[in-house]
Amino acid sequence: MLEERWQMYRYARSRTADGVAELLGNVLQRQHFGDPPEAGGRDGQRFVIGPDGLPDLRVNWCLGSAKWRRMARTTRRDYSYSLLVWLNYLAAIDANWWDVDDEVATEFLFWRVTDPANERPVQTGSFARDLVG
Repeated sequence: MLEERWQMYRYARSRTADGVAELLGNVLQRQHFGDPPEAGGRDGQRFVIGPDGLPDLRVNWCLGSAKWRRMARTTRRDYSYSLLVWLNYLAAIDANWWDVDDEVATEFLFWRVTDPANERPVQTGSFARDLVG
């Protein structure tokens, strides 16, 4: 069962029968990762499922884009984690990523770097690096 937060998964062709296929079904695997229908998703590609249990096709398109694929493996991993933190922050304040403004981004910066309520704050430099992605 999915939790009420954003979840990130990795597509693995070897697990389609008991993993991704069960979670998303063939339609998502084949049509929303940028591959031809017969190819399925790219092995190792990350994808997200929203708090509602559904994929956000725009976010998943980004995770499968050519720009994303050109990044180093560790950069993709780090940016994926940062994206997940951002999406879960927005879910916690009941905001959609496509509706946020500068005020929400400023509050996120405070929470991510300074807020004592954040159990896992990061340094300002790490936060700035995440914005580049």
